[in-house]
Amino acid sequence: MAKLNSLVKSKVCPKCGFDMHQNEGAFECEICSTPLISKEFLVKKVSDIKGDLPGKKDNDAAPKKIFHSFIWIKLQRLLLEYNGNKIYLPLIGLVVLLTSATVFTTSIIANNSSRIDKSKEIDISGLANYGGDSTFAPLVAEGLNKYVESKYPNLKLRYTKPVNNDFSSANGIEMLLNGELSFAYSARPLSDEEYRNAQIRGFKLKQIAIAVDGISVFSNFWTPTSKLNFEQVEQIFSGKIDNWNQIDPRFESMPIVPIAVNNENYGNLNLKESSTTIKLPTHTDVIQRVINTRGGISLASSSLVQNQRSLKVYSLANDNTSNYINLFSNKKLNIAAIKEGSYPLTRRLFVVYREDGSNDQITGETIANLLTSSEGQEIINNSNYVPIY
Repeated sequence: MAKLNSLVKSKVCPKCGFDMHQNEGAFECEICSTPLISKEFLVKKVSDIKGDLPGKKDNDAAPKKIFHSFIWIKLQRLLLEYNGNKIYLPLIGLVVLLTSATVFTTSIIANNSSRIDKSKEIDISGLANYGGDSTFAPLVAEGLNKYVESKYPNLKLRYTKPVNNDFSSANGIEMLLNGELSFAYSARPLSDEEYRNAQIRGFKLKQIAIAVDGISVFSNFWTPTSKLNFEQVEQIFSGKIDNWNQIDPRFESMPIVPIAVNNENYGNLNLKESSTTIKLPTHTDVIQRVINTRGGISLASSSLVQNQRSLKVYSLANDNTSNYINLFSNKKLNIAAIKEGSYPLTRRLFVVYREDGSNDQITGETIANLLTSSEGQEIINNSNYVPIY
């Protein structure tokens, strides 16, 4: 007893040299080097820290096993290296190690779950209204809607006719902004103003390019030529050229009658329409007017005029050159000329939808995904558009 009191008064354990009053929260004996924390205690602390991540299923077992093995190896090293007052640094390292490994494991599991969720087939249903530019009518005629509904039997696509008879991209996007459509087809990119209008309403607009369209310049067979360059087309629709003999003095005098669809976008053509341009609501109306008007000329998607035997489609040359390129070759769309850019008049086509967390957004995303898939691009190709994927 006297010996023990002597040791206590000396404050230093003769076996391990630990000063008992320097650290009252010691994890080992204050008199000797005997550990005060057992292996079982440390294992319990490890278990408390790592725990079982809630809400996870069996597919999380693999990363957990890796985690457990990794921690136990480190714990065994800690116990082997344990001696006296050197325990504190390993304990701090263990806490840091456990925290880091837990975050790492959680990240692995979250990423795995994310990949699993994205790979699941989305089940969409209900009635989806669509509209926009009438340029896309050939897609429906080629069976796009039937293809979509075969993939999603509980989904019904319904075309929504604009009450103002404006079948342009601009009006379709306006209807989309107002919640009248689930998604819209557009023959031009979204404008800055349309993006701003969406933000004002508390959501965003998303556009997905699905195809390239070759724009045809066409007339009836009364006109004296079948070739024009890019500059001449711009001057015809701006009113600078208003008679066919201005194209070539050898032609007889015949007034040029430009005809166009209301608010239509014609791709990279800087179209400043003159006051003499006749405006009509649909491409069908325009085609019929051109067929029946001496000197009439207009523009439309290649998909709308390819099979029109009463129309003459012009070969076009870039700028003011005479390197004329046919839009059709052997009655088929000249895809190579459009892809390489030698045919000068093209535009990209888009699916547009709202990013507002609604079922309409899911429908719009699904339509865009289908149209950019290999099957969707085949439908686009069969509709006389140029696939881009």
